[in-house]
Amino acid sequence: MRRNSTRSYTPKRAGLVRSHVDVPESKMGLVIGKGGSRIQQISTRTGARLFTKREVRDRVFIEAETEEVMERAKQEVSRIVVSKTFPQATKTELTGNGVHEIQYVCIHAEYR
Repeated sequence: MRRNSTRSYTPKRAGLVRSHVDVPESKMGLVIGKGGSRIQQISTRTGARLFTKREVRDRVFIEAETEEVMERAKQEVSRIVVSKTFPQATKTELTGNGVHEIQYVCIHAEYR
């Protein structure tokens, strides 16, 4: 007898921009928030759809209507990780030269 899966499935919609942000597994809870509250806030603020997959524990997936919305969502996720990794960093330091610089800092800080 086959059991129904409780996981929801959302088919890919044509015309969406898709990407992801690598997040250290130890920081994933900070990005998701209690009961998914923080990831929902990011989604509401940016207009992007953010989600995770159980089989990929160190990545936040993002779907958006435009590149601009996608970049805003990526920056918000990266900012959370950086601010919790480097609490003494200022807002200016967090924005830096964009998402790529923030991701680079996160990845290298995790291995120190």
